[in-house]
Amino acid sequence: MEFVASVLGSVVAEACRHLCGFPCSKFSNPFKFKSNVNDLEKEIQHLTDLRSEVENEFNFESVSTTRVIEWLTAVGGVESKVSSTTTDLSANKEKCYGGFVNCCLRGGEVAKALKEVRRLQADGNSIANMVAAHGQSRAVEHIPAQSIEDQPTASQNLAKILHLLEDGVGSIGVWGMGGVGKTTLVKNLNNKLGNSSSTPPFGMVIWVTVSKQLDLMRIQTRIAERLSMGVDKNDSTENVAIKLHRRLKQQNKFLLILDDVWEGIDLDALGVPRPEVHPGCKIILTTRFRDVCREMKTDVEFKMNVLNDAEAWYLFCKSAGKVATLRHIKPLAKAVAKECGGLPLEIIIMGTSMRGKTKVELWNNSLNQLQSSLPYSIKGIEAKVYRPLKWSYDSLQGKDIKHCFLYCALFPEDFSIEISELVQCWWAEGLIDNQKNYDDIHNTGIALVESLKDCCLLEDGDFKDTVKMHDVVRDVALWIASSLEDECKSLVRSGCSEVSTLLLQDNPLLRRVPEDFFVGFLALKVLNMSGTHIRRLPLSLLQLGQLHSLLLRDCIYLEELPPLGSLNRLQVLDCNGTAGVVSELSGLEILDMTHSNYKWGVKEGQASLEELGCLEQLIFCSIGLDRNTCTASEELVWITKLKRFQFLMGSTDSMIDKRTKYKERVVIFSDLDLSGERIGGWLTHVDALDLDSCWGLNGCLKPCFKPAEGHGAQYDLLPNLEEIHLHFLKHLHSISELVDHLGLRFSKLRVMEVTRCPYLDHLLDCGGVILTLENLEDLKVSSCPEVVDLFKCRSQSNSVADPIVPGLQRIKLTDLPKLKSLSRQRGTWPHLAYVEVIGCDSLKKLPLSKRSANALKEIVGELEWWNRLEWDRIDIQSKLQPFFKEQRPY
Repeated sequence: MEFVASVLGSVVAEACRHLCGFPCSKFSNPFKFKSNVNDLEKEIQHLTDLRSEVENEFNFESVSTTRVIEWLTAVGGVESKVSSTTTDLSANKEKCYGGFVNCCLRGGEVAKALKEVRRLQADGNSIANMVAAHGQSRAVEHIPAQSIEDQPTASQNLAKILHLLEDGVGSIGVWGMGGVGKTTLVKNLNNKLGNSSSTPPFGMVIWVTVSKQLDLMRIQTRIAERLSMGVDKNDSTENVAIKLHRRLKQQNKFLLILDDVWEGIDLDALGVPRPEVHPGCKIILTTRFRDVCREMKTDVEFKMNVLNDAEAWYLFCKSAGKVATLRHIKPLAKAVAKECGGLPLEIIIMGTSMRGKTKVELWNNSLNQLQSSLPYSIKGIEAKVYRPLKWSYDSLQGKDIKHCFLYCALFPEDFSIEISELVQCWWAEGLIDNQKNYDDIHNTGIALVESLKDCCLLEDGDFKDTVKMHDVVRDVALWIASSLEDECKSLVRSGCSEVSTLLLQDNPLLRRVPEDFFVGFLALKVLNMSGTHIRRLPLSLLQLGQLHSLLLRDCIYLEELPPLGSLNRLQVLDCNGTAGVVSELSGLEILDMTHSNYKWGVKEGQASLEELGCLEQLIFCSIGLDRNTCTASEELVWITKLKRFQFLMGSTDSMIDKRTKYKERVVIFSDLDLSGERIGGWLTHVDALDLDSCWGLNGCLKPCFKPAEGHGAQYDLLPNLEEIHLHFLKHLHSISELVDHLGLRFSKLRVMEVTRCPYLDHLLDCGGVILTLENLEDLKVSSCPEVVDLFKCRSQSNSVADPIVPGLQRIKLTDLPKLKSLSRQRGTWPHLAYVEVIGCDSLKKLPLSKRSANALKEIVGELEWWNRLEWDRIDIQSKLQPFFKEQRPY
């Protein structure tokens, strides 16, 4: 047998020499060749799969980038060579004796390729093992940052953002003033995602610091680095965007954090898939400007506020060290910390600068510099706090808005400025185009205020419709103004002869003004003496020919005004005193006597309503009316020309605040028996109605509106009503009593407030005239001891909308001991953002679900009440827990 094989082998070899020109080495090669080809096909597939795994899953930071690139290059070369070889083998299979020549010609090549494939597999497995060992660090790069674990508010903010990411929110805009801690917050978020012991929620977290000067290529390069993609310096941003988009579309789940964004970024131009197109893409950006969030269409806008006093003091002590708690230093340290206004960046800089300083003189010096807004000798304040905040000022578009911002620094520190008053001052100073009518001027002023708020240069004040400057922002404004050479400088500090605004308000010690005092202020345009105890004004006031706005609100001791006819440029009179001779002020556009004891009416000795009809330019009027001023509609035609009005009829002793000043057409009835009175003329054009301690309402309305016999009114008699405030109406059982009688639809109602109505048992019956309050946004009910339900559904109606209040955003319920349900209907109120429930122990359920977390911002209530609430699903409360804030009973 061995002889036969030997002979056969010789024959085969000889045949090969004649046919192919070179010998086959062994007789067994044809059989080994076939096995090698099969193995090669299997192994090259395994190698291809391994390459895909490394490319898709691997973060090249974990091992040598050079090694991986060399391996991928080698794999690519082998794949190409093997593909070519297998193609040739397949083509020649039917030729040359059924592949016999293939064996002779390519056997060694196949064996060599198989060996190379197996070597690359072994090397690739080693890399893949490193991928598994360093999986966590691949997904997230740790970024050094100060921990916020000891800051409850910041930790709560972090938890809220994590919940939003988990709930499918695609993009989040974190905005707030410079130095408030936005970057620190998202750095902690980044690191928390990296330190998670469970499966990372993102395959990759990409951090990019954008900065003031937008450089699209730099951002693209940073993203490419995290993806281990090379970027050719000569490549265009368009080409890089295409490559990034292709690569990110392959990434299953990733989070892109864009820090310090100053203007909107086009994601398409950047090469980042939009979250609404690629569900695995999430984006968080930080910015000082709310408009950036709007421009980038973020799903949620998350505002960062300053630290509260306790957190600010803790952070200051942490920065300053033990010296801050020394007995002789602590009072000064607390004062210095307070001057930082809760701004983390300034707190840290100030604390660090005072570390180890035990001399009282040094602390007093620093405190004085902070209070003077010129802390030049405090290291780091100007460079790291003032100048970065000035960038926000520099970014304001237009000269007027910059001047308006600096003007706000005239008001005292931490002072809540009435927006209407601020707009009047801007107008008087010529900072708003005075060629427009007042309605346009008012709208422009409101837009400027909102722009400054969106830039975090103004913030909401302590009262409704007020704003204030953060202490540090005000310091920066004064610092900026002191360095300017143009007219802005005179807005803040100038000599008497140049003064155009004089603010003396809220000074009860001011009882008398010298007779010639205003002779030195002939350029005055704005004079505010509100809240002073002056009894009379000097005649020198009449020499102020440039005076535009005279503000005398709440001057309760002012006995009379001098004749004001010579003030021919006076356009705003805000007066809490005697009306004087108003008809002579032909240019008067605003008459505000909201809290004045003076009553207008029809009696002899009173300023008459006819006098108001003579003021052709009047567009806003807020006055008190004598209780006998009820009159027919045809006698009040002059009201139709007013853009806005607020009329108070009845007692001025009631605590009625100016809820809708300069914004609505408001009528307030206080402490009146309205039965038999003719008030229809005052109600025809109102969009806000306030009833306080009144009775006999049905009796007064019936003769005014004459509903059909035995039925309610067939038409909505108050079609423009947007706000209704009801206080201490003793005989009211339900607002439906008014609805049925007047045919009210509440189709435009946005605000409803009901307080101290002792017999009220529910707000509204729904299912009759009213099916839904589709525009209601704000609901407040308090001190109504008999209320059991807010909304009742009429049993015979099947057409009640669900939910009854689909657009409700804020609800506040206080001292309603019998309240059991908000509505008998099941379902949720989807847009609720703020919920406050105090003293409502019988209320067991809220119309909230897990999805409510998308809109919810805060739930305030007593802890025991919160823990007793019942939920349709056990996990809802835990989902909403981060939004709960404990409030002790009043």
